[in-house]
Amino acid sequence: MRPHEDVLGYSAFSAHLACPYFGPLAGCVPFGRAVLWGTFLGGGLVSSFFIEPENKFFLASLNADPLLQDLEIERIGVDPQSRTWTFVLKGRPKGSPELWDQLHTAIKQLHPGVADVRFQWTGRVEDVQPEELRQSEDEYLENAIKQVNGKPIDYSPPPAGGNGNGRGNGRNRSLVRSSIPGEPVPIAQLLEAEDNVVVCGEVVNLESRTTRTGKILVTFDLYDGTDTITCKAFLDEPVDLGLKKGQWVKVRGNLQFQTFDNELSIMTQGLALVDPPHSLEDNAEVKRVELHLHTKMSGLDGTIDVDQLLRLAASLGHDAVAITDHGVVQAFPEAHRARKKYKIKVIYGVEGYLIDDPASKTRPFHIVLLAKNRTGLKNLYRLISCSHLEFFYRVPRIPRALLQQYREGLIVGSACEAGEVFRAVLNQQPNALEVASFYDYLEIQPLQNNEFLIGTTHVRSRDDLIRINQQIIKLGERLGKPVVATGDVHFLRPEDAFVRTILLAGKGMGDTEYPAPLYYRTTEEMLKEFSYLGQEKAWEVVVENPRKIAGEVEELSPVPSGFYPPRLPNAEKELEEMTYAKAREIYGDPLPPVVQARLERELTAIIDHGYASLYLIAHKLVKKSLDDRYLVGSRGSVGSSLVATMCGITEVNPLPPHYVCPQCRWHEFFTAGEVGSGVD
Repeated sequence: MRPHEDVLGYSAFSAHLACPYFGPLAGCVPFGRAVLWGTFLGGGLVSSFFIEPENKFFLASLNADPLLQDLEIERIGVDPQSRTWTFVLKGRPKGSPELWDQLHTAIKQLHPGVADVRFQWTGRVEDVQPEELRQSEDEYLENAIKQVNGKPIDYSPPPAGGNGNGRGNGRNRSLVRSSIPGEPVPIAQLLEAEDNVVVCGEVVNLESRTTRTGKILVTFDLYDGTDTITCKAFLDEPVDLGLKKGQWVKVRGNLQFQTFDNELSIMTQGLALVDPPHSLEDNAEVKRVELHLHTKMSGLDGTIDVDQLLRLAASLGHDAVAITDHGVVQAFPEAHRARKKYKIKVIYGVEGYLIDDPASKTRPFHIVLLAKNRTGLKNLYRLISCSHLEFFYRVPRIPRALLQQYREGLIVGSACEAGEVFRAVLNQQPNALEVASFYDYLEIQPLQNNEFLIGTTHVRSRDDLIRINQQIIKLGERLGKPVVATGDVHFLRPEDAFVRTILLAGKGMGDTEYPAPLYYRTTEEMLKEFSYLGQEKAWEVVVENPRKIAGEVEELSPVPSGFYPPRLPNAEKELEEMTYAKAREIYGDPLPPVVQARLERELTAIIDHGYASLYLIAHKLVKKSLDDRYLVGSRGSVGSSLVATMCGITEVNPLPPHYVCPQCRWHEFFTAGEVGSGVD
C-alpha cells in the first residue's frame, strides 16, 4: 500500500486490484483498474474506492459544451453505502451551475442505481477560495461521519417538486431538443456498447412507469427499417415528450448492454421529433397490377397485413391487387373490408398445389387460381375445401381432374419457379409447350427471386435465369397466351425482409441468410427488373398484360351481404320438441310457470331470428364429443340460455336458485333474491 493525497489534503491509502470494478459503473466508461480507497477518521475505516478511467474525457460524450472537450477526469470515487460517485477533475473549478446540473442528470440517467453525483477539482488548495474550501471540507466530513455511523441508505423517493438533490426537473428540460446533430447509424449496425450513438426511426412501442425511487422510466422502441432497438429515459416528473406510436424521432445516447433485458439498449440523452421519410411513390403514367401476393395468412411465410397492403397500393395509384395465399382464403374478409376503405379492386385468388394422381406422394406443382366472377369464386371455394378435406398430404392438394371439373370462372396461372411450366423449361423438357397450354397465362419473376437456383444443374449464372424467362415468353407467344411479370410478394418493402427471415428460420429452412427480395414493387422498379427484355416487351409483361387480366375480373364480395345462417331440415321443430321433452323430464308436466315462460320467450327469439339450426348443430357437436367420452366445458353467454341447458349444450342452469326432486318432480324456486346465485 502507498499513501495517497486526496484533493483536499486528507490522508488516505490505496491498494491496486488485479480485476476491474464491475459494479454500477460497468458500461459507463472504459477503465483499466479499480482502487480500494479508505479514509481513517476517528480511528474508523470507511470502505470506499475509486476508478481510474481509461477514457479520461468521458464527460465530453455527455454534453456538447466546448469546455468539456479538454476536461480530464483523474479518477472517480465510489461510495457503495451512500451510492455516491465523485468525479475528480483536473484543474480549477469552472463552468456554469447549469452545465454541471446537466452532467449530473446525464450520469444518473445512465445509471439509476446511483443516488448522487458530485464533482471535485484537483486545483491546489491555495487556488481555491476560502468559502469553497470550507464548503468542500464540510461536505466531505459530513459524508465521512455518516459512513462511520452506519446510517442506512435511504431508498425512499425524493420529495415532491424536486429530485432530492436540489436540481429540479433539469432532466425533463434537457431531454427534448429542437434538433440532434450527426448522421443516424442504421440500428442493424449497432452490435456492441458505444457512447454517443445517434439513431432515427419510428416509434413502434411506447410505455412509461414509475420506479421505486419515484423517477419516471420512459421506454420506447425505434424501428428504422433495418432493425428495432429499445431506448430508455429517466425523468424527474411526468412530462409529455411528444412521443407516440408512429412518430419519427431522432435519438442520441449511450448504447449499453442491459443485463436485465439481455440486450443492447440506448440510454437516451437527447431526442428530437423529426418528419418521417418521404413516402414511396409510383410515378409511372400507367401503373402495374400485382397478381401474385401472400399475406400473413400464408402460414409462416407471408408477412403482409392486408390493410397496410391496400393502403400502400392505393397510395401508389394502383387500380387492383391480387391476394394469392398458400392454399387458403382466410385473408378474404379483411381484404373485402379494406377494399371498401381504400377504393381498390381486390382480385381473390389462391396459390394452390397441383397434382395429377391423388394417390401419388410426389411433390405438387404450384399454381395460381384467380376468381374471375361469382361462379369462379364459388368454384375456388369448392377446390380449396376438397384440397383440405379429401386430398391433403402435407399441403392441401388440388387434383388436375378436379380443377378441370370446376375450372369455370377461374383464371389459371403458371405460378413461380415451383410451377410446372418453369420446371419444364428449367429441365429442358421437350413437352414444355404442351405443359404451358394448360394455363390461361404464364408467369415470370425478377431474377433475384430465383437466384438461389444458381449453382444447380441447369443454372450456372444469372444469364441462365434470363434465358428461362425469355423461353417462357416465347411459349406464351407461340400459344397466344399473355405472359405477366409478378413479384411473388411476401413482404411490403425490402426493409421488411428480416421478418420473413425469422419465420423461415423457425421452420428450419436453410436459405434464410440470403433471402429473396420478394417485396411489393412500383411500376418503375418492376420495369427496371425486366429491362433486359427491351422497353416494349418489358412494358407488355409488367403493365399491359397484368392490367388486361385484372380488367377481366369482376368486382366481387367474398361473402354475400345479408344474414346466411346454416339451415338444417326441420331444425325448428326438432329443437322445440327436444327442449320441452328434457324440461318435462326434469320438472314434470305441467312445467312450473317460471320454466314455461322462460322457454317460450327463448324459443320464440331463437326460431324467429333463424338460429334454430345453430342450436341444433351445437347440440350434435357436444353430444358427439360426450358420446366419445370427451368432456365439454361451456363458457360465456351460452350459460344464460335455458334452451341450451335443456339441449345438453351447457351444464349451466340460468334459472333462479331452486330445489327439484328427481323422483316426484317437486320443486321450489327462490325468486326474491333470498338465496345468492351466480354473480349475485
